[in-house]
Amino acid sequence: MVSSPDLHSLILALNRAEKRFLMIFLKNHAYKEYDAYTYLIEIMSKQKIYDESLIKEQLLNKNFKKTLRHFAVIKKRLYDVTLKSLRSYAADSSIENILLNNILDVKNLYEKGLFEQCEKQILKTKKIGYKYQRFNELCSLIRYEKLILENKSYSSNSLKAYEEIKCEEKELLEKQMEINHQWELVHKTEYYRYKEGFARTENDYKELQLLIENEIANKKDYSDNYKAAAHLNLSLLNYYASINDVQSCLKKIDEGRKLMEDNMDIILEDPIPYLYKQYDYIWTARLLNRDEKEVDEALKKIDEHVKKLSPEIYEKHKPKIKKLHFSFLINNLITKGDFKNACEYAEKYAAYREENNISMTNREWAAYQKNMMISSFGNKKYDKTLDVIDKLLKKRDSLRIDIFSLTLIIELITHYELKNFRLIEHKVKSAYRYLSQRNKLHKFESIMLKYVKDMIKKNYTENNITTYFKNLKKDLLELKADAFEFRYLENFDLISWLDAKIEKKDFAQLVQKRFNQRAKKASKN
Repeated sequence: MVSSPDLHSLILALNRAEKRFLMIFLKNHAYKEYDAYTYLIEIMSKQKIYDESLIKEQLLNKNFKKTLRHFAVIKKRLYDVTLKSLRSYAADSSIENILLNNILDVKNLYEKGLFEQCEKQILKTKKIGYKYQRFNELCSLIRYEKLILENKSYSSNSLKAYEEIKCEEKELLEKQMEINHQWELVHKTEYYRYKEGFARTENDYKELQLLIENEIANKKDYSDNYKAAAHLNLSLLNYYASINDVQSCLKKIDEGRKLMEDNMDIILEDPIPYLYKQYDYIWTARLLNRDEKEVDEALKKIDEHVKKLSPEIYEKHKPKIKKLHFSFLINNLITKGDFKNACEYAEKYAAYREENNISMTNREWAAYQKNMMISSFGNKKYDKTLDVIDKLLKKRDSLRIDIFSLTLIIELITHYELKNFRLIEHKVKSAYRYLSQRNKLHKFESIMLKYVKDMIKKNYTENNITTYFKNLKKDLLELKADAFEFRYLENFDLISWLDAKIEKKDFAQLVQKRFNQRAKKASKN
């Protein structure tokens, strides 16, 4: 039996169009239980947290006594019908679904003994499969070609056909194995990148290098295998990002964009990776102080790409497209020092997610909270900053180490802004202890914790604090030469915050001024 929360989660995950289709589907396929099903959907849709006792109470009030007697069975049936409805709704919404439905047609024609019609359907479906490089589905079609051959009289022609099918199948299996191998490599590099954040020691670097160097030396041609080529490109990008080789990152992103643009039929089916590549390009180009015209060009490509999508594909990927759009906007505003608008867009995105029941992965949630923390801090909403920090620290064991460490640092400087000096001493000890236990106390954390601790011990005043901040800035700037430590200064503009304290200027205005100066300089170059 399907547990109650599963049905509730499934109902909540439906978008408006899917829910509307489900109601029509129920009317046509489940008319006997239609009233009970629709009422269950209605009350489950209103519950953010599943409460079975309340649902039963509401069913009793509406006199659904039979439904209550067979409640577990009704839930199971509704769950199954909802899945059938989704299958029907999405039947022609993607190439994958079209291929799977065509393969089912091939199976039915074969089982009816209609081999000639079956072969026609196979040929038609294989054209689609090869166009979109769907090697698994093509292997399924070859299985039916073999079965049809078995039912034909043996002749020299059938032997020749069998040899051709065998060679074709071998080639397809090899291509799929290439994809599987490259996917495994992506999985390993992404695990490292999104677990640790980036290489922090020589040993970390060597581990990453060991993962990737064979692939670099291999130089295998994946020109006819888009997925394998795309996976390899992503693995190399993860590798260069993890060792903070920003120039190579930009090169790989550009190669990835070109690869996708050369396989636009496939990309229009799944637009999200291409959008990621464009946003990655913008982020990396800015790290290298490239001309803002390059950023504008990438934004233009994003708009053009979204306009090319069919209505069905756009509707299917709309939540992810919106998610990426909001994420970029917030990051872009933070980079420009427009923290007030960054906060507003973060709140708009939260409202959009709530309204459309859009979930986030742990990684997406952490990135969103990090941006909310930085934008709230830059907007001088320190209480809000501490609220976000509290949410992040509650999940400290699952946080990427660089986000966790950055959270601790921003917590300390937030308490400094609020003049909670007694609390800072306790926070420093706690941070030091926790980072030491995780064996992740590196130069950046050590410098920051040491300076904050000294500030409390020496009881700096407004008159002599400037020297303290200048010394801290000097030590942090020296980290820029250290490839294993530099990344922290990208996530949050700590140098500008220190300069704001030294020069007694507004932090947000200083970030804005420096962004404009960099953009102006880049345009001249």
